[in-house]
Amino acid sequence: METLILRKKGSPHKVRISPDPKDSHFALVQLLKISTGEQKGRHFILASDVPQWRSMYERDGFRVLKEREVTNV
Repeated sequence: METLILRKKGSPHKVRISPDPKDSHFALVQLLKISTGEQKGRHFILASDVPQWRSMYERDGFRVLKEREVTNV
């Protein structure tokens, strides 16, 4: 699993979904404030649930950034 960064136009937040480095069965979902990088929320989920979490954020208007866009965030 690779790290996903999701952004929503006009939102002050981005979502980062990343694998747990200690256990591949889990993933960390973080809600981060773009301007400061401050963590506003986080969830520790099963890696098998990542598609559901991704689609939930996409239904809310977030889009996965392409790799070159991630370096500019």
